[in-house]
Amino acid sequence: MKRICLLVILISVQVRSQNPSLKEVIELTKMEHSKAKEHLTSNNWKILADRYSEEFKFGDMRFVNQKENHDQKNALYINFYFDSEQIAQNRIEFQTFQKDKFDSYLAELKQSDFKYISSNSDENQSSKIYKNELTTVEIKTLPYDQEKVLYTFYIIENSYVKPEYKF
Repeated sequence: MKRICLLVILISVQVRSQNPSLKEVIELTKMEHSKAKEHLTSNNWKILADRYSEEFKFGDMRFVNQKENHDQKNALYINFYFDSEQIAQNRIEFQTFQKDKFDSYLAELKQSDFKYISSNSDENQSSKIYKNELTTVEIKTLPYDQEKVLYTFYIIENSYVKPEYKF
């Protein structure tokens, strides 16, 4: 039954190239990395980085929604972190410099079943944590330069366990 539900989610999620919903971005955490990569690139997201460590069984991919000549100020970024052995270890970092996009995603989060948990701030950044039954979203705002603020949604499954790498 779980596999059927996951298959339905994989088939039904559609991350549009310009403005995916926050729900669509969150659904990416439930995909295997190869499926997420295929899905994003088929929806006009450009790969900026694609790395994998065989030793640690860990990888990351970075995507941008702009084609050539991407304008950093207007771009949306998705960083997809994955463990090759456990989908529950997938993490998404969704970033933008656009205040209106940030406000839209924050409103979507607040209108969903996510509940505010806590906040933290210092002179360099502020963060707020929201959770629902399955997922945690940490929202960070970080001044980037004199004119820009980087808005980040860090998305993990509540079952996520930080790996202990031994060097």
